[in-house]
Amino acid sequence: PTATAISLVMSWDSNLTDVDLHLVRPGGTTFDSSGGSDCYYGASNPDWNTTRDNTDDPFLDVDDIDGLGPENINLQTTAPGRYEVYVHYFADRNTGPTNATLEVHIAGNLAATVNRNMSCNQMWHAGTIDWDGMAGTWQASNSVTMITEGFCGF
Repeated sequence: PTATAISLVMSWDSNLTDVDLHLVRPGGTTFDSSGGSDCYYGASNPDWNTTRDNTDDPFLDVDDIDGLGPENINLQTTAPGRYEVYVHYFADRNTGPTNATLEVHIAGNLAATVNRNMSCNQMWHAGTIDWDGMAGTWQASNSVTMITEGFCGF
């Protein structure tokens, strides 16, 4: 996290569960694997800015599908804009709610630690990062929606 523009570290407190981290580029949408605007398990290293320049592309290091995490997304350098951060409770395997914790690092500094108790199929818009090219600010959000992407009760 100390050498990146944006670094996200997420963990949760339930074993045998799958919670997913998403970082969406300015103007992008969640679950966009074909257009590459969402860095998540379906597009773990999308090409966001300069072609063949890996330093401006985010990467999800591990898609933890069996509980506790962590899942990390790192973005070394990036263009100015508003980046959206989401947490999705994808699969619960009949374990019930979980508590997700997200650390947000901006320009090498811990900007926030936020957490939320989540039920399966919930998508938490954890917040936004406004990046000006050199520094950024974090704005937390508590918006939660139910979505059908996921496996609950299995």
